[in-house]
Amino acid sequence: MKRTLFTLTLSLLIALTACTKKDAIKPVSPTPISSETTIIELNNREVYYNSGALAIDVTQDGRYDLVVGTQLVGDPLYQVDKLQFLVTSSFHTNLAVNRFEQSPVLNHADAITAHNMQPYEWYNASEIQLMQRSNFVNGDVRWDGLWLQRTRKYLPFQAVKADGVYTGWLELTTDYNRQSVIVHRAGIHKQPNTTIYAGL
Repeated sequence: MKRTLFTLTLSLLIALTACTKKDAIKPVSPTPISSETTIIELNNREVYYNSGALAIDVTQDGRYDLVVGTQLVGDPLYQVDKLQFLVTSSFHTNLAVNRFEQSPVLNHADAITAHNMQPYEWYNASEIQLMQRSNFVNGDVRWDGLWLQRTRKYLPFQAVKADGVYTGWLELTTDYNRQSVIVHRAGIHKQPNTTIYAGL
């Protein structure tokens, strides 16, 4: 009886071990970055009020292409102070902007084309608002913005050079609890007039 019980227990352990090995979940390897993309690591730089703006030279030519910063605006008419979190592009850099002065929130692997991305159009020397905190005199606080509370999303841009436009992305996280924008990294295609995919 003891021998039969031992044999049954051993058989069950072998069967369970075999199932465990067969059904084990394999770790997912991260998506490789395209060899056609130049990556600029920005080391999760956090931008908040009074932290100073972050100027980013994506094209690595000695001049800034994008600036992530904040701006405090007082509105006496509506009795509100507005803390705005902004991305500004240089004269040689385009942002995709809609009629509300917003830029799209892209997901990983979304396409960024050299042509207009309807309903957004490419404009140079632009300033778009990611999110805004409104402090009213009665004590009310309101947050709003297309980019409000987004985690590792992508802002599309284009760098304009003599041989064409180079598509790129800026990886951002917005956090209203910390009242900050975290800038993770940027990517730009090595070839002009070519579609790039966000994060790749």
